[in-house]
Amino acid sequence: MKKPVMKMLLLVLLGAIASTGYAADKHLALPEINGYGDDAVARQKSSQAIDAASQEARNGAVRDFPKIKVPSSGVDIDQIAARYNQTAQKPDDDNLMIFVTLGMPGKALINLARQAARTRAVLVLRGVEGGLAKGNWPRAMEALKPIAETGASIIIHPDLFRAYKVVQAPTFVLTTGRQGEACLNNLRKECSQSLRATGDVTLDYVLERWAQGGSPLAAEAQSRLAMLEYRP
Repeated sequence: MKKPVMKMLLLVLLGAIASTGYAADKHLALPEINGYGDDAVARQKSSQAIDAASQEARNGAVRDFPKIKVPSSGVDIDQIAARYNQTAQKPDDDNLMIFVTLGMPGKALINLARQAARTRAVLVLRGVEGGLAKGNWPRAMEALKPIAETGASIIIHPDLFRAYKVVQAPTFVLTTGRQGEACLNNLRKECSQSLRATGDVTLDYVLERWAQGGSPLAAEAQSRLAMLEYRP
């Protein structure tokens, strides 16, 4: 059976801001996901699975999907598939990541997704139950649809969870340059150049505290915070 998609992202690593959070490894929607053993092969297989599902939706198969009600307005399954394809090619940003799980309370998850969309952050998921293989595509889309409707960029990348040792959600990470790749490649010195916060809090709360700190990334945090505060 094909395994879930892998896309990209990055984050920051500093101090925990508080709270309990939600265990990233306990919920059934986030099972342990074994990689293909080769990152390039994994990404290729993931891309192929997404492309196939997207094409199937464009061919009209979406009408046969059970338990998925597509409203007259909003994002339908085809649009979600298209968003995944776009994200796989070039994510919105790779400096600010929010690690989340589908086991979080829905209201909190949607709120973070909306904030992520406004700050060009990426939501990182460890996986979805059953993966994104063709047979599980409708179920996966049903689970991801409320998040995708916010306009947030979403990636499924279990290796990032391992690289940043994420065990609770939400976990916020801010970094610069190619820190995500550095962490994935176990380049600890480079990987440490990031800020991190874990807890059941909002993105603006985290950014405010980062912006008030003395880190070289404080200015970047302030810039992201300004995106949230801006009202056109």
